[in-house]
Amino acid sequence: MNHTIYQELAKRHDEIERNVLRIIRPGVRVADICILIESELGKDIAFPVGINRNHCAAHDSILDINDPTLFTVDDVVKIDFGIQKEGHILDAAFTVAFDNRYRELLDTSRKACMNGAKEFRHNRPLIDITHAIQKEIKEPFGAITDLCGHQIKPYYIHGGKVVPNVVIPYREKALEGEIYTVEPFISTNRKPEIETGNNVSHFMYNYFQHSFSKSSSFLSLCPTLHSYQTLALNRRWLPEKEQHTLLKLVEKNLYHSYPPIYEKDKDAKVAHFETTLLVTKTGNISYKTYDSVDPYIII
Repeated sequence: MNHTIYQELAKRHDEIERNVLRIIRPGVRVADICILIESELGKDIAFPVGINRNHCAAHDSILDINDPTLFTVDDVVKIDFGIQKEGHILDAAFTVAFDNRYRELLDTSRKACMNGAKEFRHNRPLIDITHAIQKEIKEPFGAITDLCGHQIKPYYIHGGKVVPNVVIPYREKALEGEIYTVEPFISTNRKPEIETGNNVSHFMYNYFQHSFSKSSSFLSLCPTLHSYQTLALNRRWLPEKEQHTLLKLVEKNLYHSYPPIYEKDKDAKVAHFETTLLVTKTGNISYKTYDSVDPYIII
């Protein structure tokens, strides 16, 4: 696995993160932050930019660049974006709040992420990482069960193995040279439950059941869609005709749709920090580190 490429990707991710933190405030349009990140990522974007507010945990991205929705002072905002080079994907996220009363929530998510990440090493059971994550999650907070970290392979954001955020029977191990994300989703509810929403923005080729190379000739009739190959995309990025084709391909199970994921409790707040790391024989290299929540509490 190319360590040098991941160092480069992490540096660019950090730069974009700093630009977001300089601009994001109550009264700023959600769409403007999304457009800023997309423009800085350019062709190296790895999946739709997630801007997930409050009880929305994941997979929410704007479908209309003219959407007037503004950030508010009570928002807890998860910013989730990925950058890729030659199929090598760095996936990372951070949470921003505009009120100091959410500091403990953000810090719990940050510590759970970084504590889990530091436990990786060759041949270690992935459920050991889960135990390390859980050590940081104290009442009244709880981890969302249905969302987890995951292995990443070239051009495959979900590489097969997962990193559970709650303890379950799971026997897979981390191996030297593998790439993983750690991403606990921490709710203000001790036992959060989830539901899916409408306005689906995230889509991805179903590479778990189909070979992209075998579909390539057919998909070349939709050149924009074809250009994303097995990377996730926002349907807003496609011409209108290709958007309609994409929805038909979802019905045929050739593509998956990933609807927004919400905590059922609309008053809940969810925080999310995520790092990407490389497993080594003696430990790991985390490409994103979060030493404090101070930069993410903007008052």
